[in-house]
Amino acid sequence: MEGKKSFASALLHQPLSIPAPVNKPTTWESYLLQEVKKLQREMASMMQEISKKDEQIARLQQKLDEIQGNSQQAGAESTNKVDLATQLSEVKLSNSTPFSKEVMSVVKEHELVDSNKKVIRIGGLPLGWDREDIAQLTKVVPFINLGSPIFITPKGTQARVSYFDMSDKITVMKQAKSLQGTKVWIAYELTPLQLKNRPAELTKVKKARKNGKRAVYRGGQAIIRDFHTHTT
Repeated sequence: MEGKKSFASALLHQPLSIPAPVNKPTTWESYLLQEVKKLQREMASMMQEISKKDEQIARLQQKLDEIQGNSQQAGAESTNKVDLATQLSEVKLSNSTPFSKEVMSVVKEHELVDSNKKVIRIGGLPLGWDREDIAQLTKVVPFINLGSPIFITPKGTQARVSYFDMSDKITVMKQAKSLQGTKVWIAYELTPLQLKNRPAELTKVKKARKNGKRAVYRGGQAIIRDFHTHTT
């Protein structure tokens, strides 16, 4: 009969469970996470505001229905009906016009930004170039390995190039400096709103750098960080 194992012996014979290493998010990933959380908070606030306005509309509509159903007080009814109808129309107008448009514009912009995550724009292409062929595009874009894009959309002397994987896009963007000294350029695809705000964002980057901060223009926005000095 096998003797009893000691506690130490039993512990040594147990398989050790080594936790898998956790990859620390990059600065860019942390920034994107912050932006997503910020957008979620803004959307939650907007939805709460819409809910409040819907409740206000329901209360005014209920009062209006009560007055309309009480035909015995004709004189007072007429005045109150007009006042409540005016309030109701004003609330509906505010709910459907400026605020609703603001919500829709934020949602639309978020969708556009999301759809551009795996897209780059190539400019400075020869006049008359309008091929949706990676082999032809490679011939007019020197020093760059464009990989295997899934879509190429020519737009005059520019091309909108879409990739299936984000890693493919990043690989191409890392080669962009190779185009210095040529007429061809590669950049992140921006939304119309980001293009409109680009000069202001670049001004922020320039100002931050003058103030000794680390600043870059990426993803249609100025990203500004303080330099951290490590002491031992």
